Parts: sequence; C-alpha cells; structure tokens
Amino acid sequence: MTIVTMKSSIRLIERRSSHEAPHVVTNFPISRFKQTSNLRTPNSERIYMNTVEELNKIAAQTNVDFERFRPRCWDDITGNEEIVEHLKSMLLGIRVRRDFTGWNTLITGPSRSGKTSLIKWFIRCVLCLNLADLENICPCYKCLNCENDWDTFGSQEWENIIDFISDTVKTPIRCSIYVVNCATTTERELDDIVGKVRVDDGMVKIVYLDEVHRLSRRNLDERLLKPLEDTKAIWLATSAYVKKDKIDDSSKLDPMFQNRFSFRLTTSPPSVKKLAQWLAQRCIEANLKVDEPTKDILTIVAERSKCIPGLALQVLNRAVKSRDRMLTKKLAEEFCFSLDG
Repeated sequence: MTIVTMKSSIRLIERRSSHEAPHVVTNFPISRFKQTSNLRTPNSERIYMNTVEELNKIAAQTNVDFERFRPRCWDDITGNEEIVEHLKSMLLGIRVRRDFTGWNTLITGPSRSGKTSLIKWFIRCVLCLNLADLENICPCYKCLNCENDWDTFGSQEWENIIDFISDTVKTPIRCSIYVVNCATTTERELDDIVGKVRVDDGMVKIVYLDEVHRLSRRNLDERLLKPLEDTKAIWLATSAYVKKDKIDDSSKLDPMFQNRFSFRLTTSPPSVKKLAQWLAQRCIEANLKVDEPTKDILTIVAERSKCIPGLALQVLNRAVKSRDRMLTKKLAEEFCFSLDG
C-alpha cells in the first residue's frame, strides 16, 4: 500500500501483484495529513506514511451527518419510552409469535421528535436475518437485508425472506415493505399498494405512511378507510402536529381515519439531564470537541431545543461541520431553533 500526493489531494494506491497495474483505492484532501517523509517516487510525487487505519479513522470522523442520525441500538434512542416499548412488543409478536395483523399504529408528535427514525429502526429490526438476541433485539448490520435501505425506500416487489426466532417454527417467510411519501403520492399509487396488500398469500406486509396528515389535505385518506380495516397488513403512520395556544392540531386528521389505528401514540421528550447525557455520547462518537464547561453547554442545547432530540442534533451538526469541530457556548446560546408553536 502506497500513499502519494497530487496537487491538492492524497491518493491511496494499492498494487496487488508485480504484474498488475496500480489500483487507486481512494483520495483524501491534502490538508488532512501530516508530512512524515520527503522521499520522492520516480514521478516526483511525495510519499506520506499514514496507515490505512488512520485514513479510515479520518474519513469516519469527517463524514458525520447529525441531520440524518439513525440509531444502531435501542440505547441510541432517548425519550419516547412508550413508543419504544410498543415497537419491541410488535417486533416480538412478528418475529416470535408470527402475529402479522392487528398492529396498526399511528404516531404523532412535533417535528424532529423521532417519529420517522423510530419506524425506520423498527423496519430494519423486522428484516434482519440475524436477529437472534431477544434481550437487545438489535439488527446485525451485516446481512443482506441490513445492507439495503429497505427502511427508507421500501422493498416494493423485492420480497425479502426473513427467518423467525422460534424453536418450533423453522420455515422462513417473505416480507414486503411499502414506504409511502404522503406529500407526493398519487391516487393511482395508493390504489396500486392497496391492491398488493389485499392479496392474502401468507406474507408479512408492512405499509408505512410517512407524514400521513398530508393525505387529508387532498382527501386521499378516505381511500384508505376500508383497506386499513380489511387487509391483512401492518399499517404504520406518522403525523406531525403543531401546538398553537396549547391546542393539539393533530385533530386535522379525520377521526374516522384515526380510529382505524388500534395504537395511537404520541412522542414524549426526554428530560434535560437525559438529553444532555445523550448528546455527550453523540459528541464522543463523532470526536466532536465541546468547550468548557461541557456539561453546561450541553444543558443549554437541551433546554433551548425544548428537549427535542432532532433539533438538538442540528446544533451538533453545525459544530461538527465547522473548521475547528468544536461546540462552543456562543453557538449553543445563539443557534436559531425552528420550534413548533
């Protein structure tokens, strides 16, 4: 493995054999490296002796995106205890008891409170082929289903085979995931999905309606009243609401539509202390420096974000993208939050 520099970047080159042309593995900005040798190759390119491990570490620390944070274990979730407990029960029902119906769930809450990330995390757990730990119930992130973004884009016609954690039932079953962007979906697309989930073929069918309140604005929610009640599928829906004058605006969802969901849950924020501790863990993972006093700065972020995790992460994202990669008290106090209400 050889590391050489071009004019503005460092190139990692690998030659697998003496008869094979060099293979460029990757490029990195030249500013990220320290010169350790003035040796020159025949083409006058300077050699730098950084190891591959150091390169990977630098890349991992550089490519941090708190805006799109997704949990990798249940401990990465803060607040929303009731929803977490429900998702665990649903996961055990599907993967252990083979209970594929009666789980229709509607989750409401303010923007950035964790609704979408919780549903996507649940779908990833459902599809994992190596989900063998019933205590932690965490996906492996190594199997084929974990490597694909079925939780984001859905599997559509790609039917994923999942095994079940059971000593008595060894037969795997197919699972289809349908992710519906309710802001852009059309009447025809909805009818197409309904037609697919109406087929009773013994498969697990999960339909996720993201930002479902946007269907009601176009009167498309009425087309789902019967399918929600009659089809053998698991319907999951999330809906943001805005609180104005202490009035819950989620009532814009038609009551008949809401009643099609047996489980109607609302997000709950963590305490200031718990959110500050959670933010500290995220800073450690991203190698993000926090100015002194660290505890006070993270507490300021938690309080000013009204304990909404997604909004607090926006401050960390702003800090990690800065040149010095530091969260300062000034940033914590002056960051402009966009809060509901």
